[in-house]
Amino acid sequence: RRSCFEVWLGAVEHRKTNVLALQRIADARNMHVQRALVCLLSRSDRALRLGCFDAWSNHVHQVRVGALERHKFATLHRQQAENILRHLVQMSVAALLQSCFGQWLEFMRRSMIEQEQQRFKDLHDDQIERGLRCLAQTSDRALRHACFEMWLERTQVS
Repeated sequence: RRSCFEVWLGAVEHRKTNVLALQRIADARNMHVQRALVCLLSRSDRALRLGCFDAWSNHVHQVRVGALERHKFATLHRQQAENILRHLVQMSVAALLQSCFGQWLEFMRRSMIEQEQQRFKDLHDDQIERGLRCLAQTSDRALRHACFEMWLERTQVS
């Protein structure tokens, strides 16, 4: 039988995996910003359109992958909850209090991570919107100015 501590340790390891996944997504977004700058510097309308299309298609892919990861996380979370309930039935009062406190801490950490994920999502959606506004503009100079402004904001946030 696994102890409650081992179950908790498994949950912490899973959380670390989720944080690494978020870091990979952030790195992919940084790659899209770099591609946009290369297109901007090349001054090629076709290259700029291709770069924006590539960024958009990668964004759609990330959204699909994110939905799949959320489903996997929810399934794992349900399994962990069942394991914890099994252990709670077999514990003493002191162990029960310790377990409840640990679960509360995990819930607080999870809510903080979810808030950070939402902040990143909002920031990314805002950047996509600005990129689409840039494409809608007909002036090359205005397009370069807006992309440069977006790049400046991105570097200040990072």
